[in-house]
Amino acid sequence: MAHEKYHTEALLLGSHSFGENSRIGILFTERFGLLRAVCQGSRKHSSKLNFHLGVPSRCEATLVRGKEYWRLVGANEGELYWKTFESERKKLEALSRLFHFLPRFIHGEGSGDVIYPLLGEFVSSLKNIEESNVLLLEGLALGRILRELGYFPDSEELAFLFVENIFSENLIHEARGKEKLLFTAINTAISESHL
Repeated sequence: MAHEKYHTEALLLGSHSFGENSRIGILFTERFGLLRAVCQGSRKHSSKLNFHLGVPSRCEATLVRGKEYWRLVGANEGELYWKTFESERKKLEALSRLFHFLPRFIHGEGSGDVIYPLLGEFVSSLKNIEESNVLLLEGLALGRILRELGYFPDSEELAFLFVENIFSENLIHEARGKEKLLFTAINTAISESHL
């Protein structure tokens, strides 16, 4: 019986060992949202998938749905964010924190249609932003993700942050001076979620 293959763009958020030669990749996909996929034999040096499993990264993934797990059966080279931001430590750390945060708040499949483009915008903005604005950009992304998931509290003072869909220089400028309010709201949302 042939299994249907699904092709989708994916962000590799993390991975851990599975068995002797395999890994389980934590993927956030454009089509299915958050999922875990077994990458059989990917810990072997000869594995073609080995190169595509650097965290954090983006790739075009080929997936097969299994009984218990998805299986990652192919990946086309996308962008290795750890290489893109190799000389910009603060940016890489911000991206890694955000990628580490997602599996904690997104459970099961879904949410990809809204949050995936938001993450793409975050990465694009991160590439072009001054290092002094990285933490604020990370806070804006985190606030938007929490809002999309229903965790972020309604606040008239912060409503302007969610009007635009992109992380523009104009938005960063408007958010300047409201960092304390933004991060307090984020910390409250995280605390009250009990996750």
